[in-house]
Amino acid sequence: MSPRKVTMVVDTSTSMGTPAGDGTRLTATAGAVREAMRRASINSVMGMYVFADTPEGHRVAVIRDGLTAAKRAAMSSILDDIDLVDREPVYATLTAAYRDAVDNYDPGRPNSVLVVVDSDDPDEAAARDLRAAIDELSSPETPVRIDVVVLGDRADLVLEQAAEATDGSLTVVDTTDPADLTDLLRKLTS
Repeated sequence: MSPRKVTMVVDTSTSMGTPAGDGTRLTATAGAVREAMRRASINSVMGMYVFADTPEGHRVAVIRDGLTAAKRAAMSSILDDIDLVDREPVYATLTAAYRDAVDNYDPGRPNSVLVVVDSDDPDEAAARDLRAAIDELSSPETPVRIDVVVLGDRADLVLEQAAEATDGSLTVVDTTDPADLTDLLRKLTS
């Protein structure tokens, strides 16, 4: 089977500045992404959404495409100098990424959305929109799984349900040892 087509959603809210290991949750995530890019197959397809101070609350930081040397470099370094934002639009960003992944489904490879998050999203309307998008879009013809990596010590019921509904996974990772995060991201992107 061909390597995975992955759309990453990375939390870039101010909570990612929380200390973790020798740095912060964001630097641990950046290091894990860098290692995943180093080991990913050249035939992989990847892209990344991040939170942003935009009306939508997110932006496409790296357009999903084949993992060329330039794309690998962009994916490896995009989080290094990113500005953290006060907003935490977890559900809206995941909805946009999931909708895009289904709309651009590749039948020749596994397709997934990989979420790395540590913030809570109290937006009930956005939670309903996420559930509705999954109900509307998920089908055996375009199976896009949602894998969620929660940094810290709490799981989010809405994200857990999203992962479950798409045959994905939700894993809570203790960020005091960034090696666990690196191993998990490498597994979920290969």
